[in-house]
This record gives sequence, structure tokens and C-alpha cells, in this order.
Amino acid sequence: MRIFGILIASIFLTGFHTSVNAQGKAWIPKVRLSTASIEKGDSVELTWEVRKALDIRIDSIADDLPLSGSIWLKPDTTTFYKFVVAARRGNEIVRRKKVNVVLPEAKRLTTPKDVTDEEEFNIFWLTDNARYAIIKGIGDSLTPSGSMKIRLDTSTVFTLIAVGKYHTDTLTDTVHVKNIEDFELSDKYI
Repeated sequence: MRIFGILIASIFLTGFHTSVNAQGKAWIPKVRLSTASIEKGDSVELTWEVRKALDIRIDSIADDLPLSGSIWLKPDTTTFYKFVVAARRGNEIVRRKKVNVVLPEAKRLTTPKDVTDEEEFNIFWLTDNARYAIIKGIGDSLTPSGSMKIRLDTSTVFTLIAVGKYHTDTLTDTVHVKNIEDFELSDKYI
């Protein structure tokens, strides 16, 4: 009889625990960002869905929001948004969403400082948060990072441009070219 009582109590408590979890999770908000990182000047969509709530708000942005919806946000700097759902008995659930606001950056342009007009060399570039890169005189639609072999006849100033949707960033580097006049006279001309 004792085993039967323990079994019934166990079934009751398991059922009670499942019921509490199902009710407790029913009002937990589903909050999403369309993207976690944007370029300055762009917008991001925040969407939410809540089953039960007395009040829904985004601190310092909007109050009395519906149970489901979306809002477009356009932060100028990296920002944390605080989404608050108020339930019965003063309980609140808070979800924080971070939007990283970035700018394209020309991080590195690597060339040798001195070369001769007869040697081929590598030029390396690296950007961050860029859609593509430009190196004036080499290419207008390069990958955000890469390298290529080139040869120069004269000293050249290279300008790397990291191109974003709204902004650009530049970096320059100079290659000094030493001209080598290498020729041989044939014996028949001497």
C-alpha cells in the first residue's frame, strides 16, 4: 500500500509540475532581432510574441504594446533594448537585445616599402564591416580582404577604401620603386 501511495503522489506531483511549467511558459516572450549588427544609418526590426501579459513595453521606446508585433529601430551607436512583459502579481520578465552599430574600417594595407621596377610583389589588404574594398589603380570591386601580385614602373601611393552601405574608410601606403637600367651591349656594337 505504501508503494502505491508513493506512486500516486509521484504521478500527482509530476502532473502538477508539468501544469505549472506549461502555464509559466505561456507568457514568456519570444523576442527577436532581424539582425544583431547593422551599419550606422541602417535599421533593425524587433519582433515579439507574448501569449499573456498585463503590460508590454520597450523601455524608453514604446509603452502599451500589443501581444505580438514589430517595431523598426535605428540606433546611432551600439544599444541594448530592454523588452519588459508585466504579468499578474507584479511579476515581470525582461529580455535584453543588443544591436551592434558598426562602421566600415580599412584595417590594413601591406606593401613592401622599396621594390625595383623588375620585381613582382604582393599587396595585402584587410577591411572590417565592409561590403567590398577598392584599391585605387588596382580594382574597384575587391573582396573585403585579400592579396594580389603586381609590378610597378614608378613609385605609387595606394589608397584602400573600405566601402559600406552608407560610409567609407580609407588607408594609404606608399611603395617606392627603384628603376634598374639593365642592358647589355653586343660585341658587334663596340
